[in-house]
Amino acid sequence: MIARLQRCGGVAATAVLAALIVACGSPAPSDPAAPTNLLGLPAPPYQIVDLGTLGGTYSSAADVNTQNQVVGTSTTADGSNHAFLWQDGVMIDLGTLGGTTSDATEINESGRIVGSSTNAAGETHAFLWADGVMTDLGPSSYGAIRVNQRGQVAWTGPNAAGHRRAFLWTDGVAQELGALSDTGQSQVYDLNELGQVVGASDSRPFVWTDGAMRELASLGGLAWAASINNRGQVVGTSYAPLGPDGAAAYALLWDGDQMTRLGRLPGDSFSDAKLITDAGMALVHSYPLAWYPPRPFVWTAGVMTPVATAFQYLMAADMNNLGVIVGEHRPSPFAQRGFVWQFGDAVLDLPLLPGGNNAGATALNELGTIVGWAAPASSSDHHAVLWRKNLLAASK
Repeated sequence: MIARLQRCGGVAATAVLAALIVACGSPAPSDPAAPTNLLGLPAPPYQIVDLGTLGGTYSSAADVNTQNQVVGTSTTADGSNHAFLWQDGVMIDLGTLGGTTSDATEINESGRIVGSSTNAAGETHAFLWADGVMTDLGPSSYGAIRVNQRGQVAWTGPNAAGHRRAFLWTDGVAQELGALSDTGQSQVYDLNELGQVVGASDSRPFVWTDGAMRELASLGGLAWAASINNRGQVVGTSYAPLGPDGAAAYALLWDGDQMTRLGRLPGDSFSDAKLITDAGMALVHSYPLAWYPPRPFVWTAGVMTPVATAFQYLMAADMNNLGVIVGEHRPSPFAQRGFVWQFGDAVLDLPLLPGGNNAGATALNELGTIVGWAAPASSSDHHAVLWRKNLLAASK
């Protein structure tokens, strides 16, 4: 997601990476967050760290910044779901807005966290957590809740009239962004560093900038804008009306007034754009059937690079500015594995927890640290996990 994609770059990224290498040395065997490894075997490219839970049996990580702060949700000892922040080997319960449940979905570089929580009345609201304080931003229905580096938050919720609308919170003030028709609805998909919001309104794609919502061109059918970079380039998807090959969906790029189809893999019928980086790399899923199975590719200046050539289920969850992609694939109908891929390499399976058999990657940062979930041994539950590059393997 674009709020993750613009966390650091250039000299800043190099400095952070150097600091990380100095700080991360080999953890002591007694360290509860020490990555698992099999002694006597070649060092794997990645090490897995079990982040634990808040006292329950389930947790899952949703996002990670370049400080290796991880957020997500976990069950507590009484079985409630609570948002968490994991840092320096400790998982912290972020609490709720007075209700019983909360869920953290994104964190920016300054440690500001967004998500949703129930309040004392049982209503679901969006929240911003910063410096130990959870702020209620207002009612939230469903869909993405985004935060940028300025601390602006975008989400979808009901307005006073009960219409589903996009909202943007800036410096303590929540602004309703309207819709493409007076009585229509709107939904947030993404937010960039300039405060521009994209999404869908009345089944049409929009970009909101400086107080005005503008409709983006489409192919005539249901359409939405999924991601926007800091150059104002937008990617999304549009259905086309019935044609000789039937109804189909196409991944699109909007750059100013120009709309470009991003294509689909040979033999496929549908494509769907997910993310775009500041460099203009777009992450796209292509599908041979009606949205199944997903097969990701990267579109760059008209060139399509498939993540894998074999016909298999590969669902990409996130991509950083270097074009590294993470997600999950299914080697069999009853197995899930987290994967990582970058240009020129084959799809790499991420390690499992000892004795576990399933995992999935959900996000990564600019330094290549990956988070997600994995099943512990003899359990159908998930634990939040972090995969980090194995410095021993990298040095050989």
